[in-house]
Amino acid sequence: MLRVRNEYGELKKVMVASVDTFHLHEPINLTQEYFYKNDPPVVSRMIEEQNAFVEVLQKFGVDVVWADRREDCTNQVNTRDVAFVVGNTFVVSPMRKPERMNEHYALETLIKSFSDEDRVLRPKMGFIEGGDIILDETTMYVGISQRTNDEGLRWLIETFSGDFDVVPVYLNEGYLHLDCVFNLLSSTDALVLEPGIRSDSLQKLTEKYNVISACPDEQINLPTNVFSVNPTTVVAD
Repeated sequence: MLRVRNEYGELKKVMVASVDTFHLHEPINLTQEYFYKNDPPVVSRMIEEQNAFVEVLQKFGVDVVWADRREDCTNQVNTRDVAFVVGNTFVVSPMRKPERMNEHYALETLIKSFSDEDRVLRPKMGFIEGGDIILDETTMYVGISQRTNDEGLRWLIETFSGDFDVVPVYLNEGYLHLDCVFNLLSSTDALVLEPGIRSDSLQKLTEKYNVISACPDEQINLPTNVFSVNPTTVVAD
């Protein structure tokens, strides 16, 4: 059964997608533009790094499920964006970039394995990507960004407001997803790249959480985009 209410609880099961089909393509965000120009990805190194990541997950008892391979999807490695879980609901993201719109086909085998208690939703309005969704028990933070828009926010409010306080977090220009500027380590502690968040949204976060500020110089390495395995273990670049 699906059950996700926060970003920092004990992880039981996760989906990853193999990087071995990756090939260089036209960059679709500023991070790719920077690295493709200065330090282009090498598939053999990507495979080595992903295998090490999977070993860490398995060391902590996480069941790793592999998405179906899509030779036509060069960004399939970013599985957080293409779908996300809210409570017992699996949301297939309406992706904004045409280059990523076929990635959801790789989820169908996984979806068939869900129990009858789980539900699957496929929004037909707006744009929403999983990298813009951060959960903290009864609160859902939604990044309004390059990839998630106000129409997508309205769908989330209409769908989940009975169970979650849906809070928009407005990003400043040039920042891709919410998890690139904000992430939760616990119910009280947050990683924040402050220049990436509009002042009114930033104030709400600093009032609620003990903020650990990332340096602007670290932006290109996405310092807040960490991955919690359990309440005391975080995997970071």
